[in-house]
Amino acid sequence: MILTSSNLIYRPIRAFVYVALAVLAFALSDAITKHLTINYPVSIVVFARYAIGLIILSALSHPSNGRHLWSTTNTLLVVVRAFCLVFASLTLGFALKLMPLAETISIVYLAPLLVMIAAKIFLNERVSATGWFSAICGFIGVIVIVRPSSGLNSFGVALVLINVIFAVAYHILTRLLTSSETTLAMLFHTLWIGSIFFGALSIGSNFPSSNLTIFDTFLFLILGICAMTGHFLFTSAYRYAPASQLAPVNYLHIVWASGLGWIIFNQVPTTLSSIGIMLIIAAGIFAALYGSPDKR
Repeated sequence: MILTSSNLIYRPIRAFVYVALAVLAFALSDAITKHLTINYPVSIVVFARYAIGLIILSALSHPSNGRHLWSTTNTLLVVVRAFCLVFASLTLGFALKLMPLAETISIVYLAPLLVMIAAKIFLNERVSATGWFSAICGFIGVIVIVRPSSGLNSFGVALVLINVIFAVAYHILTRLLTSSETTLAMLFHTLWIGSIFFGALSIGSNFPSSNLTIFDTFLFLILGICAMTGHFLFTSAYRYAPASQLAPVNYLHIVWASGLGWIIFNQVPTTLSSIGIMLIIAAGIFAALYGSPDKR
């Protein structure tokens, strides 16, 4: 494909839209996960997230893609990437059970700053001064939201910090593999590995199937759809912009999570948290528009 000047202009915009929609899907799945883990084991909830996504992806994509749905070039790294997300999902599931939605996702977003640094070190991606400034502003916004007086569960915070480590590895591997692997193949391997892993963890769980309501059944289905859609959009975004440029845009996840926490769980952000959220929004949009190394 020949890249015209028009294509070059719209590629980062398309990437920004993909990430914004992806993190909205993730925020919805986080909110549903938090709700479901009140009554169901974490392993069951996360298993549903992966298994339902796998079923939907296979049904929609296998007829037209055949073996290309799972065909990979660097299978080992694809599998490692999948396990990074699996362990990130596990730690996040337990953290959401212990902590408020907005605060949990805010701590998760220590990851984008580390992604920018890792992309510079491991992928040799250039980072403009604007990109660094935007990432730092977003990081400050996170600190404003997650302040010492917040009273968060210490074990929950530890789980989220472990989640951050796996998230950074997942982001970097995604960027590295998009040059050799298809989006569908990476998503397929993530879903089947996650399904087997959490299916095994769920063996022996006292799953109250008799108490499963129609509404919760619907939520389990939406959970799988949101997770699959989010990862598809997220992986696709890396084809149009570098990891260092997209990292600050991920902060929109906190905005969606804060809004859903307010609406669903009646967790109203304080004045300081609102200031932090607005700072994160500004940093994400500024980075998407002006963060490219070519726009210094």
